[in-house]
Amino acid sequence: MHPNVLYNHIMEHNTVIQIHVATHKGTKPFNQDCAGYQCGEGRRFLFGDADASSITVHDTDEGCLVVVSDGVSSFPHSDIAAETIVKDIISYFPAFHSKNISLIKESIVNADKKATSLAFDHIGSKLATTMSALYLNRRKFVMANVGDSPIYRIRNNKIALLSYPDTLYQKKLSEGIDPNEIDPGDHHILMQSMGHHRDKSPVHPHVRKDSIEPDDIYIVMTDWCYNPKWTKDIVLECLQDPMVANPAEESIQRIQALLSSNDYIDNCSLAIIYQKKSS
Repeated sequence: MHPNVLYNHIMEHNTVIQIHVATHKGTKPFNQDCAGYQCGEGRRFLFGDADASSITVHDTDEGCLVVVSDGVSSFPHSDIAAETIVKDIISYFPAFHSKNISLIKESIVNADKKATSLAFDHIGSKLATTMSALYLNRRKFVMANVGDSPIYRIRNNKIALLSYPDTLYQKKLSEGIDPNEIDPGDHHILMQSMGHHRDKSPVHPHVRKDSIEPDDIYIVMTDWCYNPKWTKDIVLECLQDPMVANPAEESIQRIQALLSSNDYIDNCSLAIIYQKKSS
């Protein structure tokens, strides 16, 4: 066996996936976010004023799915929208595990239809929420998003935005408009969200997949950190003290403190996911 092949084989069978997820209402009266994950047969959903959960996954072939959702505050019942979408997307774990992009898109559209039906037939008003999901096993990841809740990857001390921000700002940028001529407020205007498409075409989720590398760190957040300084600070916070017992938990606590120090008043849900050598 070639040395590189042997090394990869040993690494694959001596790794675990570690996840830490947290949600917090910030300084708002109540939390309109929701987060959840499934690892194998185990599921956990996080909502309410403050909640957190950690898990270490040894069966890295089975993989894990993490989902966050940010209820749009200008719509009523946004907390119900967020919780509904997270639970529906988690229920499609087999689709993400298959890594079949067409099947994943179909699953997300079905989840959107279910949320829309709930909104109009049972609640009597529109629901609106973003959604970002990341499935990861020891070899590959697949991610999907609707709205502006971002998914980042840190690799070799550099951060990359993997998700596509469904905002008016990004639309104008894609059309070639000079960033200096775009209103910064356009960062906050969503071009699509989930839960209110009865009279419109279905959502068009952004889905991509790629291989992972040892020591990759993935961050799934409900809110779009369009401030470049915040993005840089997130990298620095996640890379501090890499040998602590639970770097995912340590990192997420630092990020929450970072947002608080910048007068970040919105609800915020965060997930840190990474693969490491098992002890």
